[in-house]
Amino acid sequence: MKPKKNLITRKDLMKDTSAPYWVIAHMTLTNQLPRIHKAMGKGDSNIYHPHAIQIVKDYLKRNEDNHE
Repeated sequence: MKPKKNLITRKDLMKDTSAPYWVIAHMTLTNQLPRIHKAMGKGDSNIYHPHAIQIVKDYLKRNEDNHE
């Protein structure tokens, strides 16, 4: 079964936003990212809503502005 094009995984979020793994993990664990499917165990991936890309970009920009 091939994944659909509109499904966004953690790897896609990292690629599209240049965010490190731990930022995505933190935002997922603190429920800051909307998910279409919540992983139920090993081998199952979180599937994020397309809005998650902009949320991560905004988060990174906000943190970048605070460190200047």
